[in-house]
Amino acid sequence: MSSMDLHSLDNWTEQEIGALMELKGRGLSWRNVAAGIPGRSLKICQGRYARLLADEELRCNLAASYG
Repeated sequence: MSSMDLHSLDNWTEQEIGALMELKGRGLSWRNVAAGIPGRSLKICQGRYARLLADEELRCNLAASYG
């Protein structure tokens, strides 16, 4: 497995996650988001963003259920 393959797995730094959220929060296209995060493809960025949103939704649902 190359270093690029390893990088494309779910080993995101806090900086990369911050950049992902900030860039997408600005309404940029996925192409532009990926361009702003070196080494991350458009599809990898989309997938990570979707997982972050799903995790947040789960946390909100649990908080609502358990107070």
